[in-house]
Amino acid sequence: MICGFRSKSEGIVMFSKNNVMHIIILAVGFFTCSCVYLTESIILKNVSDEVYSNYVSSSFGNLAMALGILLFILIHYKLHEFKNLYVVSMLFSIVSIIVFFASDNVIIMSISMIMYCIFCTSGFCGAYHFALIGANVDKEYRGRVFAIGYAIASVLSYLMTLLPEVIYASYISLFIYIPLIVLNTVLVVRSKSIEIKQSVKSPVGLKKSVLILLVIIFLMSVLSTVSADVISVNSFDAKELYTYSRIFYAVGLVAAGILADKKRELFDIITLATFIYSLLAIVLFNHNIFAGVILELSYVCMGFFVIFRTVHMMNFADSSKKLVILSGSGLMLHRIVEGILVYFEKSIIDRFLITIIIETVLMCILILVYVLFFVKKNVASKNDKVKEIAVKYELSIQEEKVLGYLIQDMTNQEIADTMYLSINTIKNHNARIYKKTGMNKKELRERCQNTN
Repeated sequence: MICGFRSKSEGIVMFSKNNVMHIIILAVGFFTCSCVYLTESIILKNVSDEVYSNYVSSSFGNLAMALGILLFILIHYKLHEFKNLYVVSMLFSIVSIIVFFASDNVIIMSISMIMYCIFCTSGFCGAYHFALIGANVDKEYRGRVFAIGYAIASVLSYLMTLLPEVIYASYISLFIYIPLIVLNTVLVVRSKSIEIKQSVKSPVGLKKSVLILLVIIFLMSVLSTVSADVISVNSFDAKELYTYSRIFYAVGLVAAGILADKKRELFDIITLATFIYSLLAIVLFNHNIFAGVILELSYVCMGFFVIFRTVHMMNFADSSKKLVILSGSGLMLHRIVEGILVYFEKSIIDRFLITIIIETVLMCILILVYVLFFVKKNVASKNDKVKEIAVKYELSIQEEKVLGYLIQDMTNQEIADTMYLSINTIKNHNARIYKKTGMNKKELRERCQNTN
C-alpha cells in the first residue's frame, strides 16, 4: 500500500496508537504555535508599524526559536528526563501569551512574543517533539508521522484564518490557544519518555556526515528563504492565492513524507529538484509569469525541504546518544538563517541580478555537495548490502562480484564483458546466487537498493 499502513516485516501498522499519539502531538503543537505567532504578529503590527513588527516577528522571533532549541540541547547534558521541564516551558508559554494580551506597551509585548518563541513548539518544546519522535517512532514511519502532523497543523492554520479576524487577532483567541497548549502538554506527559541509551556508541563517521548534512541544510535554508522573500514581496496577482499556500504546503509535506519512508533515493532527488525549481521560480515570478502557480508550487517544494531536514538529521542520530542534539539541529540552523536574512531582505529584493547570481552559485555548490555526499553514501550502502548478503548466504568471491553487477541491472553479456568471463559462466554464477539466496534478480535488487 502506498501509504504503508502495515509493515511486512514486523506487522506494525502505520496508524498504531503510538504513531497516532505523536501525530496529534505534532499537529496540536505546531497548529497552536503557528496561530499564536500569527495573532501576535498582527496585533503587534497594529499597535506599532510594519517594519518594527517584521523585525520582531521574523528576525527576533526566528532567532528566539533557534535559541530555544539550543537551550534544549544544552540542558540535555544535565538531565535525562525532560517531561517536567516541558511542562514548565509550556507554562512559560501561557504566561508570555497572557502578558502579551494584557499589556498595551509595545516593548513589553515584543519581549513577551520573543519569550513565547523561545519556549513554544517551534523552539524549546519543538526540540522536545523532535527528540520524542526520534526515540519512539519506528524509522520506517518517521517521515509520514512528521508529514501528517505538520500537514494537519497547516490545514488547521488555514481554516483558522477563515474565521473573522476579531476571533484570532484579539484576546478572544486566548480561549482557543490556552486550552490547546494544555491539551498538548497532557498528550506529551502521557506519551512515552525519551529513552536515550547512554551506552550506545555513535555510528562511525557520524560527525563528518552530520557536518556535511548541516552544510546542505544551510545552503537549502538560504536558497529557500531568499526565494520566499522575492516571491512574497513581488506577489502581484498571486496575492489572492496566498491564503491557500498552507494547503499546498500540506500536500508537499504528505508527498515528501511518503517518499522519505518508501523511496529515499527518489525523495532526495526530488528535494534537490525543488531547489532548482525555486531558482527558476524567482526569475519567472519577477516577470509575473504564472505567478499564482509558481507561488503555490513553491509551498509544495517547501514541504519537501521541511521533511528533508527533519528525517535525514534524525536518521543520522538513530540509536545514538546524540539523538537529542541532532534531531532539532536542522530546524535550529534554518531558524538562524531566516532570522539573519531579514536584515538583507531589502538588498535581496532591490538587487535582483546579484541575487540571481548568488543563488546560482549556491545552487551549484549545493548540487556538488549533495551529489558527492549522497551518491557516495548510497553506493557505499548498496555495497554493504551486497557484502551482507554474500556473508549470510555464503556466496563465493566471484558470486559476490556478479551480485554487485546484477543489482545495477546489467545484462549477463555486460557482466561477462566487465569480468572478462564467458556468458555461460555468468549464467552459472547467477543460478547459484538465486539458489543460495532463494531470491530472484528483482528481489535481490530491491533488497540491496533499500537504503532505509
